[in-house]
Amino acid sequence: MGLSERIASGDRLRTWEGNFPLEHLYTVGVAGERALRELKDHGRLLGTRCARCEVTYAPARLYCERCLTRLDEWVPIALVGTLASYTMVHQDVDGQLLETPALVGLIGLDDASGHLVHRLGEFDGQQPRLGMKVEAVLRPATERVGSIVDIRYFRPVG
Repeated sequence: MGLSERIASGDRLRTWEGNFPLEHLYTVGVAGERALRELKDHGRLLGTRCARCEVTYAPARLYCERCLTRLDEWVPIALVGTLASYTMVHQDVDGQLLETPALVGLIGLDDASGHLVHRLGEFDGQQPRLGMKVEAVLRPATERVGSIVDIRYFRPVG
């Protein structure tokens, strides 16, 4: 039975009884792996730059999404940016209530055209403001694992 066929009777429907096993493994790809290795080993983030479009991508990419040119120019990205949006998260990815709600922001990085979604911290009762400057707080070098969580959170500058 194809998608274009009309189902005239419920007994023609197929069902799956029980659990449907599903696994997912997200990989950051070649560009993401290089950028995160730099974060782990040297405490800085790398982006890629398209000379043709004059766009710097962070997270790094191998191809420009505007002109499809292969990106070979790697540039350091300062871990400082502007808070573009934020929210308070009350549930984890499985829908369970968090013991302590997490403040999460959308950060426009100063040296790139992209944004990062990441935790916010050290607001000490201060209300986040759109447009405020924030900076990354990294895990100690001995605790870094080559993941975006090597950035513990972004805090207000100053």
